[in-house]
Amino acid sequence: MRTTATILLAGLLLAGPAAAQDTNTGTAATQPESVEFVAKQQENQDLMSRFLGTPVVNPEGETLGKVNDMALNTAGQVEVIVIGVGGFLGVGEKNVGVPYDALARQAGEEGQTQLVLDATQGDLTDAPEYLTSDNQSLSLTKRLRERAGELTEEAKETYEKAKERVMEEAEQLNQ
Repeated sequence: MRTTATILLAGLLLAGPAAAQDTNTGTAATQPESVEFVAKQQENQDLMSRFLGTPVVNPEGETLGKVNDMALNTAGQVEVIVIGVGGFLGVGEKNVGVPYDALARQAGEEGQTQLVLDATQGDLTDAPEYLTSDNQSLSLTKRLRERAGELTEEAKETYEKAKERVMEEAEQLNQ
């Protein structure tokens, strides 16, 4: 009995690591042996936080908006710059997505970095709103609610017309 318990315990100990599977890939979970920490920013590197709020201007110097966000691809590279356009103090502002490659950097007033986009204010105003994955589902919900409201109004109108017709026919029958 004691030998059987020892064999079962040894089997469980050996099976433990095999059971620790990564549920996403189906492979054994592995931990890096060591992490190489980075002590300082290199000259060829930019911090994303530095770009948030950066003015975006056109080649004529007209302010188009400011950087509100950035979208990274799976390799960690910036693909889209999200520019806040219009509004006043953030109210009524919409986000417009622009490919990172469409922008150029230049030094603005007082050496502050600016991003230059070859577009007009009208181009950005007319551009579609950039929807994050979270906003896409909210946008769908909003559209469905709006459509439900439209259908409710149509149903009310149809009901009122039908009610009027029934009342008219009832009056004719009573005469």
